[in-house]
Amino acid sequence: MSKTVSRNRKSIWNKAGSTKTANSPAVFSRLIGLETEYGLHLQSSPEPDPTSLSRRSDVEGDYLDSEAYRIEESDDSVSNANGSKDWYQRLVDSLSLISPMVRSRGDVRTFFVANGGSVSYETRSTDSSLRGLLEGATPECRSPLILLSYQMAQDASFSEATHSAFDNKAKLLKNSSDDSGHLYGQQENYEVDIASGWRLILWRLGLIALLPVILFYKLGSAIWFGLLFSASYLIHSATDLFRFCSQYISFRRFTFPEGPEKRSEMDNNNGLPLTWVRLAVKGMRVLHAPVALCLHTLILLFVLVPHRRQLTPFFATRAIFDGVGFFDRSGRFWLGAKAASVSTVIGFGNYWGERPIFVTGHWLQAICTDSWHSLKGWRDLFRKRQRIQISIGDATPNPVVEYLRVGVTDLLLDLIESGTPCTLPQLKNPMHAFRRFAGDWMLIHRSPNRNHETSNAIEIQREYIQAARKFLQRHWQVPDEAWDVLNRWQNTVDQLSESRNDPNAQQWLLGRVDWVSKKWLLDQIDQKASWSVRKKVDIRFHELSSEGYQRKLHEVLKIPTLIDAAQVERAQRTPPQGTPATQRGYFIREFGSEDSMMRVDWESAEFGTGRERKCVLFRKPK
Repeated sequence: MSKTVSRNRKSIWNKAGSTKTANSPAVFSRLIGLETEYGLHLQSSPEPDPTSLSRRSDVEGDYLDSEAYRIEESDDSVSNANGSKDWYQRLVDSLSLISPMVRSRGDVRTFFVANGGSVSYETRSTDSSLRGLLEGATPECRSPLILLSYQMAQDASFSEATHSAFDNKAKLLKNSSDDSGHLYGQQENYEVDIASGWRLILWRLGLIALLPVILFYKLGSAIWFGLLFSASYLIHSATDLFRFCSQYISFRRFTFPEGPEKRSEMDNNNGLPLTWVRLAVKGMRVLHAPVALCLHTLILLFVLVPHRRQLTPFFATRAIFDGVGFFDRSGRFWLGAKAASVSTVIGFGNYWGERPIFVTGHWLQAICTDSWHSLKGWRDLFRKRQRIQISIGDATPNPVVEYLRVGVTDLLLDLIESGTPCTLPQLKNPMHAFRRFAGDWMLIHRSPNRNHETSNAIEIQREYIQAARKFLQRHWQVPDEAWDVLNRWQNTVDQLSESRNDPNAQQWLLGRVDWVSKKWLLDQIDQKASWSVRKKVDIRFHELSSEGYQRKLHEVLKIPTLIDAAQVERAQRTPPQGTPATQRGYFIREFGSEDSMMRVDWESAEFGTGRERKCVLFRKPK
């Protein structure tokens, strides 16, 4: 009876926070969002015929050079195009024609859009250079389906702006890795209860004990930067004097170099040489290392303990339905690029060169960078309910996969936080299992659990499905969307189980599970084809255009759409209701303009400068 009632009663999404339930929080009421990094490919030669892939083994370079995935800072073909504007500014100019935008309060290369989302320039350092990626963040939403509409709106806006800015000579790639092995892609954001009871009390006491360390860091940073800028000023003055004098003497070998390499080095960061920038960064890392170590210890002891314990096996096997497939240099096929590289359960991410499931690096950034002159970042950590990131999902142009990924994860977070008694899998060695499952496209690997038994990925997922179904059946009021997510999840796992022996199940998975689709495409190529040809198919699968292979599959197979075009167009311009994005979008739409002095971040809007400056905080809907 409870199941029937749950299916027939619908929640109004923009009022889900006040939904009445029987001794448990509302399902699908938390704030959720996505951050996605996109690669940009500039076409320098005619596009090869995609229908001739199986006959060609000499396709080298197309979509395979590093510049085909990411644009280097020093790439003259982009940064010098259109006058002094670089590729990112050209994209921003095109995006501003689609929807109003204003600059961020904290980062001059981040802009907020009228729908409440943001666009920014994301820097990635490699062994030899700095490279940039286009990053988009959706507004906060309270429903996986609504979130999907804003993610699709972001894809559409970025794709349209790319074609406009580069006269259809550029393509946007929604992928997660390049040919050099560098990973980027997508991060999921969920609002969760980070701790409760005695763990929450000890977490807050630990933050109080951390305050002297933070104050020492801020004082040391001020002294360090003062020394650097003083030394830089003296050296630059001496250099200018030497350059002036060198024009009047014959010692040519001492003349200050004027090559483009040196100019690009000196022009970076308002004239500060890159050597000084690197020195400043290294000094800062040394100074905030004690803060990072203490904060990481507190996180390990008290934060997300039940989430880590009960959901790690789910994340270790999630790639079987949300992995997009990854073809590495050695020719091995993986279910997911990020899933194959996970090294720890929780951590700061790239700060220590680790790849965790639960990422808390933004907490460290809030303490050490975003609020350098204040203690706001430290104060915010006292809240019970905060944003955490899940960083094991690959970027994909497939809306079916994104909907299932976010919906299932959101549902299981509701299950864990409800306190509902349930028996969930417990792997003996989760990190080892992560890599084994990620490389098991045949779905036959079995990992030991703590009961000295073994389970494969499908069996583990079915245990979570059973627990989620019981949770929804016991809940008083469940939105139809939760049942839809559960049924899609169940159907996908069942089809994966049957696909090893049933051709009909294999056909059904095409277009719905990315790694199955990508592997099927790769299997159509001549076995003697080079790695470059195979990798080209891998990359073309992620292209955000009508020529992208994933989109072609959806058209040919007639996969039903989850969001219609009208919803996507509306999401490009208006924010979701009942979230902080509602107010943010209103301020941008009403007060944002070319000559406006307004600046916006995720929590507030700022008007004017100096003594005339006013700040408006966005109220969080209950």
